[in-house]
Amino acid sequence: LMEAARADAKDQMSSIASAVAESCKAGKTICHREVSFLSCVGRVRFCYPYAPGSDVSRGVLAKFGCIDGKMRATPKARLAVAEFSALFDSVDVSVEMLAVHCGVGVSATSALRMLRDAGERTRELWNGDLPKVYADKAIERLKTLNEEDSKGFGEEKGLREKDGKTHKRHPAGSRHVGLTMAVSSDGTGAPCTHADTKDSKGKNGGEAETREVKLLTVAIYDRVDKKGHPIVHKGNILIFGSTANSSDFISEVNSIIGKMGYDRIPRIQFISDGAAWIENLWRQVFSGADGKDKVLIRTIDFYHVAECLSTIVKSLTAEGKFKDIFRELREVLKNRGGLALLDALEKKFGKAGLEKLTDDSGKALRYIQN
Repeated sequence: LMEAARADAKDQMSSIASAVAESCKAGKTICHREVSFLSCVGRVRFCYPYAPGSDVSRGVLAKFGCIDGKMRATPKARLAVAEFSALFDSVDVSVEMLAVHCGVGVSATSALRMLRDAGERTRELWNGDLPKVYADKAIERLKTLNEEDSKGFGEEKGLREKDGKTHKRHPAGSRHVGLTMAVSSDGTGAPCTHADTKDSKGKNGGEAETREVKLLTVAIYDRVDKKGHPIVHKGNILIFGSTANSSDFISEVNSIIGKMGYDRIPRIQFISDGAAWIENLWRQVFSGADGKDKVLIRTIDFYHVAECLSTIVKSLTAEGKFKDIFRELREVLKNRGGLALLDALEKKFGKAGLEKLTDDSGKALRYIQN
């Protein structure tokens, strides 16, 4: 049924495009030619009257949103291809999935071009007003929800089920914590083409197979649930990615946070692992602004530290004793923090034992110390 619907849609679009082309017919037309463009229902072919020196097809393609001289695809098709291309580790897999599940046939070369074009256009938006527009809408959304909740839902005023469910209520047991901007940043290796990594050195000295993409996630909220977890609405989450080096990325983050109105949000929570470049980001963008009008909360994620602890304990204990010792030390970390953990490690294994740690276990110890 879906295939039949796509076929009907393609036939309709083809007829419309051919009719538009005929209405643009120029003098000295000598023949009709066929051209196509990509749509979300597949490739649409249409005929146009050809006259030397008069490019009727270009005008018709423009009416369907195709970019002159760049891509014969509608805006929605370009967006769909770009999103599919970003979903999988390989553009080849992406185009295969598009063809099998959506009936949209496109080459890997064209898909990669659309993906990169979408990236450039997105960057232009980031450099413009996008961060401010996002923050304004997020804050307004929270304000509206608070106003809706304050209207009252007693029997005499009508319960939610009786008012068409037009009002929203805050979850039971939740509480207001003030307008908060939760910021998180990390880096991850992204699969690349050979052209992306050409002349770039990898960690082992050979040619790099991936590039690090640095990510920024910003969520704006003002309530937590009964367990203390932030209540973050879908439209209030922003994600930014960049292949810039750490210093340039920090500048980008500084610009984005500034445009979002960092100064108007009284409570900031920064969540990350303990990487050195992220520590620089924290100091340069956020640290130092704490005061009576702003609260800054620095949160190092538990998982990375626990992972480092696991590496250290594995290298210093017999396999049969690992689980019990790791759990014991993990409880110290969870309940008393990093300094207490270092003291417990020294008591358990001795200062000399810790000093002998090298390679991955040595890196893990330095991570905890930092």
